[in-house]
Amino acid sequence: MSCSIDNEAFQQLLELDDDDHHEFSLSIIKEFFESTEVCVKTMDQHMMDGNFEEVGKIGHYLKGSAAGIGAAQVRDVCDEIQHYDLIADHKYERLTELILKLKEYVIIARGAFKVRYAQFDAHTTWPKPGIQPSPCCPAHL
Repeated sequence: MSCSIDNEAFQQLLELDDDDHHEFSLSIIKEFFESTEVCVKTMDQHMMDGNFEEVGKIGHYLKGSAAGIGAAQVRDVCDEIQHYDLIADHKYERLTELILKLKEYVIIARGAFKVRYAQFDAHTTWPKPGIQPSPCCPAHL
């Protein structure tokens, strides 16, 4: 599956850089993925606790962050998570599906940004991903 990166948002991010190495924008991208890992783990915990409202709030936060860097698929699924109560009667099942999709899209986006930044510096190191494409709440499935 390919990743949909919003090129306009990505170009605006690159314009914030002072040099051709894109260190500043790269630091923003890396921070996005690090904070997203924390947010997804928090979503998982809220799902286990049945706190769907908090899951929606985190979806809203991640939607804005993803839009800012151009991670279009992540943005779109986070929009669905944010508005879960408007799209599903069976909140738990639907949110579980959406969080699984979010995890998948985060992994795909990470790879796509890694490829984009490799064109500037092939030696850029990336921390190992902490998100795994697994069910968010196996005890409840």
